[in-house]
Amino acid sequence: MLIQFPAKRSTLCFLLLLQAVNGCSNFQTHTNDSGKANQNESISNKNGGDADALPKNLDSKSWTEKLDGMKASAANIATNVNQLNLYLSQMFEVKNALCASQAELFSTCIVHTPLSPSVWRAAAVCRAEQRVWDNRTYRVRIQGVSGRFQLVLDNSIESGAFDAGEEKIITWTSTGTRELRDLKLSDVGNIKIKALDANLPDLKNAQFTFKVDNTSLLTQEQILYSTRTQSSISVSTLPLIEKLSTPECRVADNELDNLSQEAIARASSPALITAPEEDSQASQEQTSTLFEEWLFSASRLQQSRTDTFLAVAQDISRLRRDLRGDLQLGCWGKEPIRTIELRIKGNHLPLSDWDRGSTRKPLTSIANPRQTTVDLGGGLRFTNPDENLFPLFRDEGRWLLNVSSDLTLGDMHSIQIKKEGVSYRSFKNCWSTWGGLRTACEWQNRESDRYQLLSLSVLINGEQFYQRDSIQFDFQKSSLTWIEKELTANPSYIDLMRRRDCPVRLNPL
Repeated sequence: MLIQFPAKRSTLCFLLLLQAVNGCSNFQTHTNDSGKANQNESISNKNGGDADALPKNLDSKSWTEKLDGMKASAANIATNVNQLNLYLSQMFEVKNALCASQAELFSTCIVHTPLSPSVWRAAAVCRAEQRVWDNRTYRVRIQGVSGRFQLVLDNSIESGAFDAGEEKIITWTSTGTRELRDLKLSDVGNIKIKALDANLPDLKNAQFTFKVDNTSLLTQEQILYSTRTQSSISVSTLPLIEKLSTPECRVADNELDNLSQEAIARASSPALITAPEEDSQASQEQTSTLFEEWLFSASRLQQSRTDTFLAVAQDISRLRRDLRGDLQLGCWGKEPIRTIELRIKGNHLPLSDWDRGSTRKPLTSIANPRQTTVDLGGGLRFTNPDENLFPLFRDEGRWLLNVSSDLTLGDMHSIQIKKEGVSYRSFKNCWSTWGGLRTACEWQNRESDRYQLLSLSVLINGEQFYQRDSIQFDFQKSSLTWIEKELTANPSYIDLMRRRDCPVRLNPL
């Protein structure tokens, strides 16, 4: 039986998992119940048995009930494994079809160039011996100033150093937890020019180009002068985002749907596995061993197939995202940011339980425990100096900010809220020992000024830009920073970027 999909396009967001995931959840349930129970039972019998082990001689009724249970478990596992095998056969066909489409798309779309082609090829979802982007190079040039520079991507990936003047081929190095093998240029949200040997010079009269091979992607027109610090300045990535919305950089949803349906139709049906048959000539002990060993082996096979299913499903999800492009950037992406409104729902949490590992002395506060910083990227950073004086983490916290910047809505790719310190309230607790002859004391240190983030809305220029409920994040010593890395996947962001009703801007007379 093939996986059947609804005909309406709106319900085909992720074709393969609409029915398959439901099946997978059932498989996992069976694994955790009947399959795992019988697996554990099999192991215990092999190790000498326990209170629940099957005795060698049961009365007829008990034996029949026990055997019926093992038969039912075996039938369930056989059904689940056969369904998984069928789904996997179809999913591998879909993945192969999407990989072929990806190779064609990435060959024409320069923005999809991996940051490290040789490493990315070895770790990518789709593998091939040689691909067109394997020999692509990143090139950069700054003219009109002097000094040494580097490019920094998402504050965690650095290029090699380059001198002003000549165009230079650059390579990338990760300085954080993100691995180059997983990243393409299209995965980057923020680009900065950083001065290495002195303060950043004035770049307003400089010429800047950033290329892949001979294709210019960014120039001095994208330099955001309002973001300049002593050592760095941001570059707008809007041209990259706009390219990702063009036909050569994305595959339409209906094309992806057709590719998937055709691949499913090509899939072959794997050979079926069957539960063991009872041998009427075998003893109870022999029959019990037969079923126990089969259940043990089949349960492990079921878990292996389930793990593979989930891995392939994740691969397909990533392929579809890369192929269709999650952004269709419209005119709102080019709107300058004028106002930002944060709407926060949260709480001030009570004192924590006291720290039993630190009782010899009172704990002192660290940094600024009542201060919180909101970082929206591109130099848009705002600080609330005292949560007690201006509470944001409450039922209806609201913070309206006026912005003076040349950043646009399309330049924003992340949100970060950070609590800038930790504070404690310390209570000295003493008691008598040695029949009142001595006194012992300890400090009960409880963390204070803890906050809870429940939901967050961000409005830019009065338009809903981001909305997320059910966050449930506690700001305390073990978790001082909350980060939304997938801002561009938020439904509010996508809805706004797809709108075409931007304000009309008249040219001055």
